[in-house]
Amino acid sequence: MEAKGLSLIVIADWYNKEKIEKTNYVNTGTFEDWKPFMGGANVPSLNALLQPYHIAFGQGIFQGGFKMGERTVEIVSGSEIIKFPRGGYLISP
Repeated sequence: MEAKGLSLIVIADWYNKEKIEKTNYVNTGTFEDWKPFMGGANVPSLNALLQPYHIAFGQGIFQGGFKMGERTVEIVSGSEIIKFPRGGYLISP
Protein backbone atom coordinates (compact mmCIF):
# COMPACT_ATOMS: atom_id res chain seq x y z
CA MET A 1 0.00 0.00 0.00
CA GLU A 2 1.96 2.98 -1.24
CA ALA A 3 0.75 6.40 -2.33
CA LYS A 4 3.26 8.53 -4.24
CA GLY A 5 6.22 7.52 -2.06
CA LEU A 6 4.56 8.58 1.19
CA SER A 7 6.70 7.90 4.27
CA LEU A 8 5.36 7.05 7.69
CA ILE A 9 7.04 7.56 11.06
CA VAL A 10 5.46 5.79 14.02
CA ILE A 11 6.88 5.89 17.54
CA ALA A 12 4.88 4.00 20.15
CA ASP A 13 5.17 4.55 23.86
CA TRP A 14 5.41 1.48 26.10
CA TYR A 15 2.77 -1.23 26.35
CA ASN A 16 3.13 -4.40 28.38
CA LYS A 17 0.02 -6.30 29.41
CA GLU A 18 1.73 -8.01 32.37
CA LYS A 19 3.00 -4.69 33.78
CA ILE A 20 -0.41 -3.07 33.31
CA GLU A 21 -2.11 -5.89 35.24
CA LYS A 22 0.40 -5.56 38.12
CA THR A 23 0.16 -1.75 38.33
CA ASN A 24 -2.24 0.33 40.34
CA TYR A 25 -2.29 3.94 41.45
CA VAL A 26 -4.28 6.16 43.79
CA ASN A 27 -6.71 8.65 42.30
CA THR A 28 -5.84 11.86 44.19
CA GLY A 29 -9.41 13.15 43.83
CA THR A 30 -11.22 10.14 45.29
CA PHE A 31 -8.30 8.41 47.07
CA GLU A 32 -9.39 5.14 45.47
CA ASP A 33 -7.04 2.54 44.05
CA TRP A 34 -7.37 2.42 40.27
CA LYS A 35 -6.00 -0.06 37.77
CA PRO A 36 -4.83 1.29 34.41
CA PHE A 37 -6.48 -0.17 31.33
CA MET A 38 -3.77 0.97 28.92
CA GLY A 39 -0.02 1.49 28.93
CA GLY A 40 1.60 4.56 27.45
CA ALA A 41 0.22 3.74 23.97
CA ASN A 42 -2.64 1.70 22.58
CA VAL A 43 -0.31 -0.78 20.89
CA PRO A 44 -3.06 -3.30 19.99
CA SER A 45 -4.85 -0.58 17.98
CA LEU A 46 -1.59 0.62 16.40
CA ASN A 47 -0.84 -2.97 15.37
CA ALA A 48 -4.27 -3.28 13.76
CA LEU A 49 -3.65 -0.02 11.85
CA LEU A 50 -0.14 -1.06 10.74
CA GLN A 51 -1.00 -4.69 9.89
CA PRO A 52 -1.47 -4.00 6.13
CA TYR A 53 2.11 -2.64 6.09
CA HIS A 54 3.51 -5.76 7.85
CA ILE A 55 4.60 -3.76 10.90
CA ALA A 56 3.94 -4.79 14.51
CA PHE A 57 4.99 -3.60 17.94
CA GLY A 58 5.62 -6.03 20.82
CA GLN A 59 5.47 -5.87 24.60
CA GLY A 60 9.17 -5.14 25.26
CA ILE A 61 9.91 -1.71 26.75
CA PHE A 62 13.06 0.09 25.59
CA GLN A 63 14.74 3.47 25.84
CA GLY A 64 17.44 5.14 23.79
CA GLY A 65 18.04 7.79 21.19
CA PHE A 66 18.86 8.28 17.54
CA LYS A 67 19.95 11.08 15.22
CA MET A 68 17.65 12.32 12.50
CA GLY A 69 19.55 14.86 10.45
CA GLU A 70 20.94 17.43 12.88
CA ARG A 71 18.53 16.47 15.65
CA THR A 72 18.86 13.83 18.34
CA VAL A 73 15.59 12.16 19.29
CA GLU A 74 15.45 10.60 22.76
CA ILE A 75 12.95 7.83 23.47
CA VAL A 76 12.31 7.57 27.23
CA SER A 77 10.07 4.51 26.98
CA GLY A 78 9.05 2.89 23.73
CA SER A 79 7.75 -0.41 22.39
CA GLU A 80 9.88 -2.94 20.57
CA ILE A 81 9.28 -3.60 16.88
CA ILE A 82 8.67 -7.30 16.34
CA LYS A 83 7.66 -7.25 12.67
CA PHE A 84 8.88 -5.00 9.86
CA PRO A 85 8.85 -5.34 6.06
CA ARG A 86 11.98 -6.40 4.25
CA GLY A 87 13.51 -3.42 2.46
CA GLY A 88 11.87 -0.90 4.81
CA TYR A 89 13.97 1.73 6.55
CA LEU A 90 14.10 1.07 10.30
CA ILE A 91 15.98 3.34 12.72
CA SER A 92 17.26 1.58 15.82
CA PRO A 93 19.18 3.00 18.82
